[in-house]
Amino acid sequence: MTRRTWLRRAQYVLASVILLAPPVTALAPQAAEAAVPAPAVARALPAGWTELQLTSENSGKCMDVAHASGSAGAAVQQYHCNSTEAQWWFQIPVATDSAGNTYYRFLNAHSGLCLEVAGGSTQAGAPMQQYSCNDWYNQEFRVYGWGRGNLLVARHSNMCVEVPDSSTDDWVQLRQAGCSLFSNQIWDFEVVIDLRN
Repeated sequence: MTRRTWLRRAQYVLASVILLAPPVTALAPQAAEAAVPAPAVARALPAGWTELQLTSENSGKCMDVAHASGSAGAAVQQYHCNSTEAQWWFQIPVATDSAGNTYYRFLNAHSGLCLEVAGGSTQAGAPMQQYSCNDWYNQEFRVYGWGRGNLLVARHSNMCVEVPDSSTDDWVQLRQAGCSLFSNQIWDFEVVIDLRN
């Protein structure tokens, strides 16, 4: 077989392959977009959870974990609002009693620990702290709407979370006390997604 004859046969075979091959179609735009996940614009939460910033109606300051601590036993205080996760809390429904009252746990977005009355005390003046989340009643609170805000009533003691002495200072550790309906016991809830935007 001469070189010229071999080249002609090769060209014929190549032409046949091109003609018989199925046409190549462009990737449909929707298929191309489906391959790239859309960026998340908000934190995805389990059903029933709400992420909140809690602000004292008396002082205008926020419920805050002292020094943004990740340790169990760290004080929960009031501090000027600064849009950090140490001041953001997940409100989680955990129980409903026979009277139909719903109780919530408040889990700090920074530490992953829960708001509680220290030591499960039933005494007025017992301090508020964060601690590993558990099923004890000193970590469960009823939210009672009052005026424009809410009272947080501890399930085990039936006392309210308050800012002592109606202080307006930073670094003041919160405590429980008999519910008085004064503004130092009233907390305004703001949904965190509104703060992110």
